[in-house]
Amino acid sequence: MRRVLIFMVLGLMSLSGCADIPNFDTTKFTPSGFAGFRILIPIEPLLQSAAFDALSTEAQTTLLVGQVARLRARAAALRRPVIDQRTRRILAAALRRHLR
Repeated sequence: MRRVLIFMVLGLMSLSGCADIPNFDTTKFTPSGFAGFRILIPIEPLLQSAAFDALSTEAQTTLLVGQVARLRARAAALRRPVIDQRTRRILAAALRRHLR
């Protein structure tokens, strides 16, 4: 059994000696190596800003007021508790039961 193990280890070592070691060129993976490549950005914000710039001042103000109102509503929704009072009571009762 020991001879078989030694033979297998030597065989694997000799096979690994035949393998080519990959040449990892680190310049390809640095930020300066990507300098020639273009960065893809989403087109929607560009189109929105172009459309926004084409609007009159009153229309821009109306859009901004609407966005502010939506953001405030979203912030108010995020401030609310995640778990309602009924569910909170059920969970607290379950914890009390299991912690006894």
